[in-house]
Amino acid sequence: MPQSADAIYLHGISLLMAGKNEEAERNLRQALERVPGSTDVRLALAKLRRRQGDDAGAQRLLEEAVKLAPDEVGPANDLAVLHLSRPGGAAAARAVLAKALARHPDDLGVHLNLALALADSDASKALTHARRAQASTERQVREQAARLVAALSSR
Repeated sequence: MPQSADAIYLHGISLLMAGKNEEAERNLRQALERVPGSTDVRLALAKLRRRQGDDAGAQRLLEEAVKLAPDEVGPANDLAVLHLSRPGGAAAARAVLAKALARHPDDLGVHLNLALALADSDASKALTHARRAQASTERQVREQAARLVAALSSR
């Protein structure tokens, strides 16, 4: 099924994972042409843009994904992480995550990212969100939340 948008997307993802950026981009752009409303393709392209140092391009793609799928946490979390990677980006991350949390109050990844976004401005709220994220079944989320709880508790 070489003409299937899913097959093209999956091939693009495998190329991305293999570090074949130019080929991955070609495939992912082709998949996006076939499925212009795909948030998954935009998220993959945003990862590629970030890998290539194009944070502005990644942000554009992530903002499009958030707009297309406001009820999905993946695009919001990825956009928030991009904001958090920039000096002074915590306020933008908090805005994106507040909307995601309103729609998904039990998503522990959103709680973790919101805790990270609040850590320097409101340690008490950050601690609340970090403690909530410690209940995650995802090891990485749980461990990062535990480290954040320890750091915030020692202040």
